[in-house]
Amino acid sequence: MSRMLLYHTGYQIIQTPDIDRGRKNADLGQGFYTTPDLAFAHRWAQFRKGETVYVNAYQLETEGLDCYRFSRDQEWAEYLFGNRTGKTDRLMGVDIVMGPVANDTLFNVLGITSAQLLKKEQVLSLLQVGPLYVQTAIRTPAALTHLKWLSASVLDEKTLQMQRETLRREEESYLSDFAKEMTRLGLV
Repeated sequence: MSRMLLYHTGYQIIQTPDIDRGRKNADLGQGFYTTPDLAFAHRWAQFRKGETVYVNAYQLETEGLDCYRFSRDQEWAEYLFGNRTGKTDRLMGVDIVMGPVANDTLFNVLGITSAQLLKKEQVLSLLQVGPLYVQTAIRTPAALTHLKWLSASVLDEKTLQMQRETLRREEESYLSDFAKEMTRLGLV
């Protein structure tokens, strides 16, 4: 795959992203976070009174870039927790990092998976609960030269309400499944 369509939701039209703006300890390292999943990009939308919500669309040409793709496995779990706890990013200098979204960051599970009190296998099992969404972090200036802004669309209030309801149902299901997995693992 040398060409990808990616989306980023926010309150601005972002034709030229800033890869240094986000947190250094983000799950896939510092960078501009996007997703190839338009439905998930809509779920990122948060209503703010008086703000317009935009979904920016981009095309990424990966030819000539150093890209790393994670699966929802132990390597991924160790990498994201390394980043969360401030360890040196072993993928420093990699242009594009792609991988699953850690659902514990989307849904409130009280930091259970990142409390470092569980065994690695238990953490991975809990991280595998819930829907599999993918994110793509644009991490280097070289990668930005391969990212072309295509357009921005506005999410109207009706769409935002539908997305909030979908997210509410997903969170409810996730929390139930998470609790079941905690019980299965003998953690509660």
